[in-house]
Amino acid sequence: MCKPALMTAVFSTVSFLLGAITSVVSGFFGMKIATYANARTTLEAIKGVSKALFGRVGSGIYTKAADVGADLVGKVERNIPEDDPRNPAVTRSK
Repeated sequence: MCKPALMTAVFSTVSFLLGAITSVVSGFFGMKIATYANARTTLEAIKGVSKALFGRVGSGIYTKAADVGADLVGKVERNIPEDDPRNPAVTRSK
């Protein structure tokens, strides 16, 4: 009668530990990669802004690239100031 409950407890414990270990490993390597990318971007920025414009996006999330792209379209192509409500890519909070 106790065996199913014991097996469930063992399975839950092993699953929790495996999840915790993979989470720690993912966080460790994620921070290593982000730090490496930021360092490379900084070194490229010393040479010029054009080499480092989208390098910073590499260590962010995917939506950051879309945000930077939309902001550039508004500022560069349409000559709209940053955070201007005329730029459809600007998110406004009240």
